[in-house]
Amino acid sequence: MSEGPTLVLLAAGAGLRFGGSTQLEPLGPNGEFLLEYTLRDARQAGFDDVVLVVRREAQPRFAERLETAVRHVPVRYAFQRDPLGTGHALLCATGALDGPFAVANADDRYGPASFRVLAEALASDDADAWMVGFELENTLSPHGPVSRALCRRSEDGLLRGLEERAAVSEGRALVSMNLWGFRRSFLDALRRRYAAFAGRDEFQLPTEVSALIGDEGLRVRVLPTRERWLGVTWPGDVDWVREALAAEPGPWEET
Repeated sequence: MSEGPTLVLLAAGAGLRFGGSTQLEPLGPNGEFLLEYTLRDARQAGFDDVVLVVRREAQPRFAERLETAVRHVPVRYAFQRDPLGTGHALLCATGALDGPFAVANADDRYGPASFRVLAEALASDDADAWMVGFELENTLSPHGPVSRALCRRSEDGLLRGLEERAAVSEGRALVSMNLWGFRRSFLDALRRRYAAFAGRDEFQLPTEVSALIGDEGLRVRVLPTRERWLGVTWPGDVDWVREALAAEPGPWEET
């Protein structure tokens, strides 16, 4: 059992808009994957265990890179065979989780402050779950519109629901970038929801969290961050992200 919380990284997506697996794209100056920067940021915030959810056929490529470059960060693997969404991907990691944990996309860079505020909440807050909320203007791509989930909050800072918006290119709002924190008991509620899912479309984590807020009174605290998101949605984003990463230390230079 790990001493700190576990980070679950979702890396089984197909990258349809990009035209390939964004999780395996070498974006750092030395060929680093974007998830390596997330591993560094999370480790410095106190996450000392990582579960990477991947397609089984992609696991050797992740292992080849990570076992060489990231020896000091223990990485375990869980496998998502069918592309049934982020909620299903998290359930694929259930057997590797024994305490509080965070969930993040492997092809998004959230920034160190986002993981610090989440680690602090997991250790001390009394909510059932947590969502890191980003300012919309800090999550836009310069190369095309993006899909974002706009947050609705109560006066006491709890999430009331998420409103999915497609083709967003401007605006001011707090949005979800799929950076969550949960207690282990959340998996039981998610499993109940999946049992009634019956393969309709995709079993997406934000949708199920919103449903559990309404149906079971799940208390999800919103943790605002001013960090700037980085990620590859469109092919043109590659050079933009590489330029941003080249301006900072590599993920393992100071470790």
